[in-house]
Amino acid sequence: MLLKLVTKLSTYGQFGRPFMNYLESISLNNETIEYIEILKLFWDNKYDEVLETIERNISKLRKGSLYYLLLSIKLSALHRLKR
Repeated sequence: MLLKLVTKLSTYGQFGRPFMNYLESISLNNETIEYIEILKLFWDNKYDEVLETIERNISKLRKGSLYYLLLSIKLSALHRLKR
């Protein structure tokens, strides 16, 4: 349920950042917190850090919705870096 809320807030881009900070302050599972951190890095244009964090965290996940969300952010970061 919270992952749906986080993905809905991510459609607002950086304008959803205050709400993401609030959601991060309340107790969420570790995967959702990592996803929020990756989104913040992506919005700050720190694409190399995004790729490192995704590579570190994607191995922990099984095939699921969060796995594919991380893959889509990875592809966007690679596209921005022209790789």
